Amino acid sequence: MILTDGKSTVEIASLGAIIKKWKPKGEDKSVIFPFGQYRRDSGIKTRGGMFPCFPNFGPPQDGSSLPQHGFMRNSALYNITENQGVRNPRVAHLCLETTHEQQEKFPYPCKANVDVEVVGNSLLYSMFIHRMFYRDNPRIPLGMGLHPYFRRGGNGTTQINIGDNTYFVQQDEILQKAIMVEAAPLIIITLPGVGIVTMEIGGLFLQEKARIVIWTDSTQYICIEPIVCDHNFFNRKDGLFLEEYSWRASVMCELSFRK
Repeated sequence: MILTDGKSTVEIASLGAIIKKWKPKGEDKSVIFPFGQYRRDSGIKTRGGMFPCFPNFGPPQDGSSLPQHGFMRNSALYNITENQGVRNPRVAHLCLETTHEQQEKFPYPCKANVDVEVVGNSLLYSMFIHRMFYRDNPRIPLGMGLHPYFRRGGNGTTQINIGDNTYFVQQDEILQKAIMVEAAPLIIITLPGVGIVTMEIGGLFLQEKARIVIWTDSTQYICIEPIVCDHNFFNRKDGLFLEEYSWRASVMCELSFRK
């Protein structure tokens, strides 16, 4: 599925609501490292794009059989907009309702909506988790996040400004251990050979447990990942939950690009 406002384009897959490419106005290459299969030291790996992590980010620590980064990125979502008979070329509304198989691993009937919009040199990505019904439905553990891969296109240092703090990743540097820091509403990412990406986050990405993860296993890209909590807190008493009498939780991320 291609979204465009006539100047910028976004390619999004219904499978997993994955952003496969994002080309702002005037850019020949995607600012998001293209989604695909790549050879790494440990074998062929899926890398690139920007995908949602739900219900968990990273490997779950609660003894469950949930996959790393959850099941949403490998699930088929249906296009609500097309079902309603309305088509806006720059907007997509996607929905995932958990299956019986998924509920065996995550026994909380719920659905996830993803809204994507391209406006000028900005990409808006929102995720909403809805309780399916109230009766006999306890509080729902939340561990969602976003996992974007940003392209690094030249020699030089990647600079990441998160709130009042600045982090540097050298062009040839591999982060075997991810860096995890407190979230801030504004993150500025300077990508050598590409440009500057501004990331503005909202919703549960800004509550006190939220974090930003910096990680890469390649000199071709770097991941700056907003998450609602450290994966070690997923489904723990001191973790994050959609409480019994709440019906919706949301996270938002707006990416803007400039040279």
